[in-house]
Amino acid sequence: MLNKIHQFFYKLPDLVKFFYITVLTSATLDYLFEDGLTVFKVIVILAMTIFNCLIIFKPKEK
Repeated sequence: MLNKIHQFFYKLPDLVKFFYITVLTSATLDYLFEDGLTVFKVIVILAMTIFNCLIIFKPKEK
């Protein structure tokens, strides 16, 4: 199942992948921290987005 999801992500354009991961990360953190958006949350969102992008945008294995 996860393999099919990863294959689906690889076929999407890079900008769509980045937007999807950013929105997903923001929604998750907003659910966990319900006090509103702070500078710390923005930094955490960016860090998690970059980490997730490194996983999703990794080069395909030959």
